[in-house]
Amino acid sequence: MINTDKKFNPKVEKFSEYLKNYSGEFWLEATNHRFTNELKNDTLKDHIYKKYIVQDYIFIESLVTLIGKAIALATNLNSKVKWSAFVYAITSDENNYFIRSFEALNITKEEREKTKLLPPINDFSKLMHDVANNGSYKEILAVILAAEWIYCTWASNVKKPYPERFYLSEWITLHNNSSFKDTVIWIKGELDSISHQLTLSEQHKVAILFKNIVKLEVSFFDACYK
Repeated sequence: MINTDKKFNPKVEKFSEYLKNYSGEFWLEATNHRFTNELKNDTLKDHIYKKYIVQDYIFIESLVTLIGKAIALATNLNSKVKWSAFVYAITSDENNYFIRSFEALNITKEEREKTKLLPPINDFSKLMHDVANNGSYKEILAVILAAEWIYCTWASNVKKPYPERFYLSEWITLHNNSSFKDTVIWIKGELDSISHQLTLSEQHKVAILFKNIVKLEVSFFDACYK
């Protein structure tokens, strides 16, 4: 079991690592879930992945909106450039992947547009929009880091050969490449660099937010099987 009761101690750990540890068993579930394990082992049923990919595609709009707010709130040009590059990757390479995968899985445009979000992903989307509308830069960092770090973690642990189905193998590759890893490392560093400015109350608020995102990721994976 991971101890989630201890307070953040900057002398022994980075704030981002503290957040991961604070999320406890939910972090372990999110990064070692049945869904991701079946995906990397090429045993994931197509009907489950179809449900997942449609939901995730609809959800991407919320993430792009949140990154847009991060660009606006970032305090220097270098950070704005980093965020801009990240949102470009999502709306170009990743979006292209979605379109090709929909064709391969026979998912129609009508199906994508009329599908309603599952409860956990709807809660995830609402939370992201709320943070985009009302949150601070530190809270935006915590939300995006939790979501992207989870994917970077499980994808980085996948051993080759990758699944034969391209929509599974490329989903791994999109989250297991040097550019994406560098982005996650940068987001961690961005949050760590401002952590010394946070009061104990703010640290606790960010930790709870990070943990909630991790819990929602687990719930999203779970919901694909229901």
